[in-house]
Amino acid sequence: MATGELDGSQTDKMSRVSFTPSNIISIVGGIGGFMEIQLADVRRTIRQYLGRILILVVLAVSAAGVLSFYVLKPQYEATVTLLVKKQNTGSQIAYDDLIASEKLVKTYGEIMKSRLVMAEVIETLKLPLTNEQLSKQIQIKADNESLITSVSVRDEDLARAVAIANEFGKVSMQKWNAIMEMNSVTIIDEAKQDQNAQPVYPRPYLNMGLAFVLSLLAGIGIALLRDYFDKTLKTEEEVEELFAIPVLGVIPHIKEQ
Repeated sequence: MATGELDGSQTDKMSRVSFTPSNIISIVGGIGGFMEIQLADVRRTIRQYLGRILILVVLAVSAAGVLSFYVLKPQYEATVTLLVKKQNTGSQIAYDDLIASEKLVKTYGEIMKSRLVMAEVIETLKLPLTNEQLSKQIQIKADNESLITSVSVRDEDLARAVAIANEFGKVSMQKWNAIMEMNSVTIIDEAKQDQNAQPVYPRPYLNMGLAFVLSLLAGIGIALLRDYFDKTLKTEEEVEELFAIPVLGVIPHIKEQ
C-alpha cells in the first residue's frame, strides 16, 4: 500500500509539471550558458598552448615536405587499354553475347594476374624483378559494363613503366588467345611515353596539407587533454567558483633579478 501511495504521489507531481514557454526558454538559456562556458575554456586552453601547437604544426609540415621532395622516390604510371569481347558469327551482337563477354572479362583479368604472364614479361624485358615484385607494380581494372580492361604500371623510370605496360598487354593477349583458342582480345590504346608526364607518387602538397590538418587537430587535442587532467587553479574565477568565496587579494609573481 505504501508503494502504491508513493507511486500515486509521484504521478501527481509529474502531472503538475508543465513545459511552458518560459520554462523552455530557461532550459535553453541554461544549456547555452553552459556551452558558452565550455567554449570559453577551449579558447583559453588554445591560447595558452598556441605556441606549442604551432611548433608541432611546423615540424609536421616540414617533415612531410622533406619526405615528399627528398626522401620518397617519384613513381610514374603508364596504362594500356584492351577490349575483351565474345566473337559473334552474325552481323548483330545478341544479348547472350554481351553476357558471355562480361564473363570473359573476369576470366581475362585472372589470366593477366597469373605467374605465366608475369614470368614471360620479366624474361622478355630482362627485368630485375620477381613475380611478386612485378605484381605489386601492376594494377588491373576490369569494367564489365564497357568490356574494357586497363593495365596500369608504376615504376621509378617512365620509359620502363611504358615498356612493362605494353609488353604486359601483348603477352596477356597472346596467352589468352592461345588458351581460349579465340581472338577476342584487342589492344585499344598502347602506353605512350610523355616527356611532360608528372609523377603520380608522392604528392608533396597533398601530404603537406594532410600533415597540417592532422598535426593541428592533434595539437589541439593534446592541449585539451593536458588542460583537462591539470587540476591546478590558474585564475581568480576558478578559485571563486570552486570555494564559493570572493578573492580578497592576489600575490603577484615577482621575477628574480
